[in-house]
Amino acid sequence: MNILMVIPYFKPEITAIIHLMEDLAFDFEKYGAQVTIVTGFPIRGLDPIERKKYYHKEVEQLSKNIKIMRVGSKSGEGNSLASRGFKYLAKTFVFYSTSKKVSADVIYLYSTPPSMGMIGAWLSKKVPTVYCLQDIFPDNLSAQGMIKKNSLIFKLFSIMEAYIYKNNTHIVTISKDMKRNLMVKKIDSNKITVIGNWIDTEELKYIPREENPLFDEYKLEKKGFYVSYCGNLGYAQDIDIILACAKVTLTSQFEIKYIIIGSGVYKEHIMKRIKEENINNIYVFPLRPEKDSAYVYSLGDIGLITLKKEMSGYAMPSKTWAMMSASQPLICTAEENTEICNTIRETHSGIVIKPGDYYELARQIIRLYREQAELGEFGRNGRLYAEKKLSRESATMNYFNLLSEVAGKARKK
Repeated sequence: MNILMVIPYFKPEITAIIHLMEDLAFDFEKYGAQVTIVTGFPIRGLDPIERKKYYHKEVEQLSKNIKIMRVGSKSGEGNSLASRGFKYLAKTFVFYSTSKKVSADVIYLYSTPPSMGMIGAWLSKKVPTVYCLQDIFPDNLSAQGMIKKNSLIFKLFSIMEAYIYKNNTHIVTISKDMKRNLMVKKIDSNKITVIGNWIDTEELKYIPREENPLFDEYKLEKKGFYVSYCGNLGYAQDIDIILACAKVTLTSQFEIKYIIIGSGVYKEHIMKRIKEENINNIYVFPLRPEKDSAYVYSLGDIGLITLKKEMSGYAMPSKTWAMMSASQPLICTAEENTEICNTIRETHSGIVIKPGDYYELARQIIRLYREQAELGEFGRNGRLYAEKKLSRESATMNYFNLLSEVAGKARKK
C-alpha cells in the first residue's frame, strides 16, 4: 500500500506532534507500506542556522520506504493572526499542487493549520483521504476569544469546516468529546473514528534530578520545588493564569518556583509581564528537542495543563500523556465533564480546577507543597495509566488498519 502523509510539520522541527508523525511514518513502513511525506521546510523551534541546513533538502530519503518532500515558504509563520492566515493559505495551495502529483492508495492529513483539510477535500475526488482532527475549528478560535461566533469570519470558517468534513473520505478525532461535537454538526458517526494520541513509555519516563542535566544547564537548585509548563505559548493556552498564580505564591512563605518551557506568539507578552510586574519566581526557557522530553517533564514537582474556558471540549493536549508517562503529577484547568477532566480524575493522576481561577490554582499548589505524599500517588497513577492505555503500537496499528479499510473500499467502487 502506498500512503501519502500530508502534514505541516516534521522532524527536525520541535512541536508537540512531531513524535506522532514520525511514529506513524516508521510504523506504516514496518507494517509494509511505502510512505511519502509532503511537509514544509523546518521552522518551529529551530534557529536560523539550523533552518538553512534544510533549504536545499527538498527531497530526502528518510529510510528505504519513506521519502520526504519539502515545499513552501522558508520563512517564519508570522505573529499576527492575519499574517499567519495568509501564510497558511499559501501553504495549502503549495501542498495541494505537490500532493496531487504523488501516486497513492490513500492519503493521511493532519488538521493543523485547519486549511489542510481543504487539500483532503479536493484530493478525495481521486484518492480516499483520512483527515486527522486534532482541534475543532473554528470553535477553538471562538473559545480563545479571537473571533466571535456571530461574526462574518466565523460563519465563513464554519462553511469551510462543513465542506472539509463532508468531502474528506473519513475523519479521525482524538477524543470522544470531539466526535460528539462533529455529530452535533450532523456528521455521520460511521464516518468518524476515535483514535487517541499515544506516547512511547519506554522513551519517556521519570529522570531523577541527580541524572537530569537540565538542572545544571538551567542553574536550578535540585532541592527546590518547581511547577512546570511545557508546550506552545499560543492563544489556546491560558498562560496568564500561571503568571497570576505565581504572583500569589510569591507573597506566601513558601519557596515555589515556576518553569515555562515553550515558544509561540504569546511569548513576548509573557516576558513583558514578568519584567514589568517583577514576577521573579518564574524561569522561561526555549522549547527543547523531542529527545529531551523525559528531562523536560521530569523538571517539575507539578506539571500544568492550562486550557482556556471551553477549549477542553475542542482539543485534547497530547502533552498530557507525556506528563503521565514521566510520572508527573498534574493540575489541569478544564471544564467539568470533559474528557480530559474525567480522565485525570478517574485515574487519580492530578487535580482539575475551573479555567481562569488563578487563586484556586495557587491554593492547590500550596496545599500540594505542604502535602507532598499525594504528589507521589498522582505520579504513580499517571504512569500506570500510560503503560496500560497509551501504547504506540496499538494506536499506529489502528491507523494502519483504518487506512487499509478506506483504501480497500475505494478500490471496490
